[in-house]
Amino acid sequence: WNIFDTFLYAIIPFIITLICNVIIILKVLERRRSATTLGGISHINRCSNASSDHLSALLITINILFIIMTGPLNVCLVIQSIHKCLLINSSSMKLLVTLNEYLRILQNSYHALSFIFYCLIGKKFRNSAKFIVRTIYCKLIDCVIFDTCLKTSLISCCFDRNHSLNAESTTSSTTRPNESRQLAAEKRKTTYLSLNVMQPMIDIANNISPKNVITLDTSTL
Repeated sequence: WNIFDTFLYAIIPFIITLICNVIIILKVLERRRSATTLGGISHINRCSNASSDHLSALLITINILFIIMTGPLNVCLVIQSIHKCLLINSSSMKLLVTLNEYLRILQNSYHALSFIFYCLIGKKFRNSAKFIVRTIYCKLIDCVIFDTCLKTSLISCCFDRNHSLNAESTTSSTTRPNESRQLAAEKRKTTYLSLNVMQPMIDIANNISPKNVITLDTSTL
């Protein structure tokens, strides 16, 4: 597993980066050579060549930092693998293991500081990083404001609902005694009217006497 990790994580990326650096350097030298042989160069071509040269210098600088900070660990891993195959004494093996730990810290520090290296060296990368951070910050602020507005609207809706329920309960409690009073008054009114209607009929019935009753004699018929 150590040999596989060495080749996959250390040696293969190191070789690819080294080849890319050589290609970039050759392209830059070829462009400068062609520019000097052609002679007169316009201002636009000079600006484009300057920007491309700056980008090439940026890439070469980053790759050189990669080689310096990750190359020693690759060499140490190769030596350690060879020592394991040759079965060399344990004292030198312990020294290689200790050195391996320090070189691994150096390699991880490159991975942690590569973003800072890009920001310090490249102006376009720095401006792009600022733009991305600014947009993320604005998005977060908008989300926080939206959440606070949503929470306040929900709280206000709940408060208004509770207030309306309390108002309805108070109005219902105040209207119930009034309704009972109105029902009692209507009952008294109906009983009074019924008594007023029945009283003349009772008086008429009391005034009828036997003297006023007309008897018919059926014999005369």
